[in-house]
Amino acid sequence: MTIDYVEHVRSASDALVAAASSVPLDTLVPTCPGWTVADLLDHVGRTHRWAAANIRSGERVTFREIDGPGDEGPLAFARNAADDLVAALRATDPTLPGWHFAATEQVRGFWFRRQAVETLVHRVDAERAAGVETPIDPSLAADGIDEALDVIATRMLAGRDGVDLGGSVHVHCTDVEGEWTFRTDDGVYQLHRGHAKGDAALRGPAASILLVLWQRLPADDASLERFGDTDLVDRWLALRPTP
Repeated sequence: MTIDYVEHVRSASDALVAAASSVPLDTLVPTCPGWTVADLLDHVGRTHRWAAANIRSGERVTFREIDGPGDEGPLAFARNAADDLVAALRATDPTLPGWHFAATEQVRGFWFRRQAVETLVHRVDAERAAGVETPIDPSLAADGIDEALDVIATRMLAGRDGVDLGGSVHVHCTDVEGEWTFRTDDGVYQLHRGHAKGDAALRGPAASILLVLWQRLPADDASLERFGDTDLVDRWLALRPTP
């Protein structure tokens, strides 16, 4: 099944702004320690503007080049930035060459999945701040797991030679197809897609696993099963920064 990333960006952005609009801007975001809802809107808006600028130019635009809300205000800024990103995604050919930050083929199509998952995760942040919860599409969640364990993990470990989890971790979605096993050996990261046996296992709905990998849900959440050397999972999560 083909995932409509642009529609996911659109719907997650709308839900994010709706949740943020329902609480004061100085409300703390529990999943992003130290952030308020205003900080979250600033970050998401700037990220959307940054991605749109890179999509349109094909050349590298740094995040620090993107201005924040200013007189526009956080809510309008986030709403307008999402509109800008959606327009850029709809107007671009994903096969065109274009800079992005990952060690994968440098094409503009990279930004489609990246921004769909980014916006989804921050939608969850806004909803947690507002005390609401809406369903997560399991297909997008599984795709986000694949991104987290492939693209993001490789970037996360760059320059960290010598990191060794001490074993392998098997990740298994129970509501959609998706299985991965990963390990680190002296800083060399290895990922295998498909069924395999790991020294530890994390099993459950794709949405729960995705939120664990992005540190929005504890690995011992009741929706998940853990087997084997569960300290391996904790050591992996400790390598990830938040947000």
